[in-house]
Amino acid sequence: MPFFITDSATPIAAEALPALKLTEFCGQPARGCIYAYLKCYLYHGDFFYQFTVFDETPPPTQYAAVALSCDVSGSPWLSLRVGFHTPVCLEVHTAEETDGSVSSTALSCEDASRFSGGDEQGLYWGAQGIVPAAVFEKVFGSVPHAGSFLMANAFLYDTREKAFGAAFEVSESAGVPCAEGMQPLVVVPY
Repeated sequence: MPFFITDSATPIAAEALPALKLTEFCGQPARGCIYAYLKCYLYHGDFFYQFTVFDETPPPTQYAAVALSCDVSGSPWLSLRVGFHTPVCLEVHTAEETDGSVSSTALSCEDASRFSGGDEQGLYWGAQGIVPAAVFEKVFGSVPHAGSFLMANAFLYDTREKAFGAAFEVSESAGVPCAEGMQPLVVVPY
């Protein structure tokens, strides 16, 4: 089932956005299946994101990530990952036509702002920021807009182990973040 995201003419408070919950777990994470979600929307072509991770003491090796593509084939694709203790890393990944291997190139990206707090579900940390429209134009030749879609998946993982959580099903052998399991985020005009 597609997940709908808004192409908005005005900024939207994150509290008003739907949550793409990470409900697919591959393996049993050492610290348990941590509840996390991604909220996102488009504003003048910029991709606004906000991760929320219900983990009181996130280790420096824990990352929330999103994989994005404007192409249904998932190539090329972008990965954005951020930890509570580490800056944002934005990369473009392209499959080589000759052998299928994937090459990765780091892209410049403004760091995310971090936050922490608690609610009825527990204590959490989060990060929010944007992937500029110019990145989509450079990598895909177009900017997502109402009537289009983004292929995407979201992840929570720890670099010290193979187990991870995802929004959409991914094989246990996949290294994350990855293009595997991407599903459509349908861009709507409201």
